[in-house]
Amino acid sequence: MQRNYTLLFLLALVVAAPVLLVATAPAVDKHGAVGSQPAVDSHPAVATNPVGCVLDVDGTCDRKDPHRSPPLEYFIQELAIPPIAKPFQPNDGFHEPRYIMSKELISHSFHPDLPNTTMYGYNGIHPGPTFHANTFEPIKVDWVNNLPLEHPLGYAIDPTLDKSDGFPDVRNTDHLHGAHVLNSSDGIPTSWVVPGVTHHYRYPLDQDPLTMWYHDHALGITRINVYTGLAGMFFLYTPGLDEKLGLPTGKYEIPLVLQDKFFNEDGSLYWPTIGKEGKRPVWVSDFEGDTPIVNGKVAPYFQVEPRKYRFRILNGGPYREWNLYFKEDNLHFTHIGGDGGFLPKPLVVNEVPLGVAERADVIVDFAGFNGKSVFLRNNAARHESDFQLPKLLRFDVLSHVKSKDRTPIASRLPFHPQPLCIRKNRTMTLRERDEMYLLNNRHFEGPVEIRPVINTTEIWRIINLTNETHPVHIHLGEFSLIK
Repeated sequence: MQRNYTLLFLLALVVAAPVLLVATAPAVDKHGAVGSQPAVDSHPAVATNPVGCVLDVDGTCDRKDPHRSPPLEYFIQELAIPPIAKPFQPNDGFHEPRYIMSKELISHSFHPDLPNTTMYGYNGIHPGPTFHANTFEPIKVDWVNNLPLEHPLGYAIDPTLDKSDGFPDVRNTDHLHGAHVLNSSDGIPTSWVVPGVTHHYRYPLDQDPLTMWYHDHALGITRINVYTGLAGMFFLYTPGLDEKLGLPTGKYEIPLVLQDKFFNEDGSLYWPTIGKEGKRPVWVSDFEGDTPIVNGKVAPYFQVEPRKYRFRILNGGPYREWNLYFKEDNLHFTHIGGDGGFLPKPLVVNEVPLGVAERADVIVDFAGFNGKSVFLRNNAARHESDFQLPKLLRFDVLSHVKSKDRTPIASRLPFHPQPLCIRKNRTMTLRERDEMYLLNNRHFEGPVEIRPVINTTEIWRIINLTNETHPVHIHLGEFSLIK
């Protein structure tokens, strides 16, 4: 089937702060460790800094928040794997598969020593079910808002923010991040609905295979709704391609949703509300939690065989950046894909940085670590807080493999469109003014001025004039970073 491409080459210029470009590829029993390792790694979620920091929009630490989560023992519960989403109406040759995704108030266990948390979820769980779908096989999703009228974090909603004053606290819209989809099914921030209303969306999936995620996208409260639980992953496949490329599949392909949170003693979620007096009395633009969460569990462990695994990793937090690595010299990542799909070829790397909403598709080979435990670690720079969260997940490697792992990973990955002649050069500037972020001095709801033509190539220069890093992605097109 013919694919249509608009290839955007990206030249990033850095002014005052680094630009984080999310698009990295074109479209195109609570038991201990194995062997001689310690049974558990006790790592209480308590920082040494006596006062926590909540950042202002300019990156300064002029607001203090003393909150700390209760101390919790790490690596005593197994990694949870979200179930695969099942269609309510399967493909029968006459109808496109139809899924029902219900947003609900749920009681979720993040840790056995912490009371259950009242939060949001999809179809009764958090993270939500993982979609497995095929390219060029459209699906339909009914996004049902079954939430109660009171928000679990209603105290953190600032009515002075745009589109917050006078609107209900519980308002939601669902966005499939990375999908090429019509505006009517895109879950744009202003298309929110209240409890009792359903969005009926159609996803054509006429794009190359990649890792996506779905999340709430309501204007003014996206950060709070996602933090409260409205997120899940979506894997798009080309049938037979992964096997041809020698990639791990089935139980050896694992989603990892990374988040950081604050908890109260009663298990409820905490969000700081030390706003800016006179301007934003409640709103806190940026903060870093003190507790690492992987797939909805506090710092879990995962038993693996001494063989290759494929991990699809998502940074699903509100602000924190991660820089993932292993301490062991001979344990690396083979990076095969990013937000836009497969890379041109596999890259063996020691670190995987992840900005907010960014995805990484990596292979890790645990061969040679039989009977040992290794940690997925983080050493990303802290934004003046003391919560670096150096260990996220413990891998306990079994002594033997249950399934042979003989297929090498292909040296080249699927075709990328070759650049055509450059049709246009554009310059984009990111600015911050009166606590609002502007693109080319335009607000979010300004007139549409950029209209790329399908099957053309453009060069975009993005200049960041703010003091913040900004993940950047566009809809219906992908970037190829050139500088």
